[in-house]
Amino acid sequence: MTLQNDIKNLEKLEAATSLKKEADVQFAKGALQQAFDMYTQALDHVQAHAGCLSNRAACRLAMHDEQGCVDDCSAALELLGVGSGPVAVTARAELKNSTLKDSFNMLSALLPGANSDRRKAWLLKTHVRRGAVLLNLKQYKLALEDYNA
Repeated sequence: MTLQNDIKNLEKLEAATSLKKEADVQFAKGALQQAFDMYTQALDHVQAHAGCLSNRAACRLAMHDEQGCVDDCSAALELLGVGSGPVAVTARAELKNSTLKDSFNMLSALLPGANSDRRKAWLLKTHVRRGAVLLNLKQYKLALEDYNA
């Protein structure tokens, strides 16, 4: 990577972070559609942003888009290094076959350390969220996999 590419990636990361912060505010206010749109815009800048995926999943859940919630949770778990179960197949394929490869270079700036308490909390929250939705969708075996993770 050249210095110019690094600068461009940092600008994308800064834009995504700014949008995520504003989306978090909108979500807290209950402005779900605005928050969803801002998380999506942030992901347009940095597709490998697990925090935006996880928070957009919460928006989808609140807006009763259960399959969208499962999809975003699966993609977030894949970025966090988990997700070998059948629910993650689509997310894994997208990660390997899309422009996310460029975003992986920024993952160290986005993800907490491998064994940190923050990363463990993200994993727990995302597994529980996805598991709850899978239960609601009557996909009991898959939900149990998340609760056992």
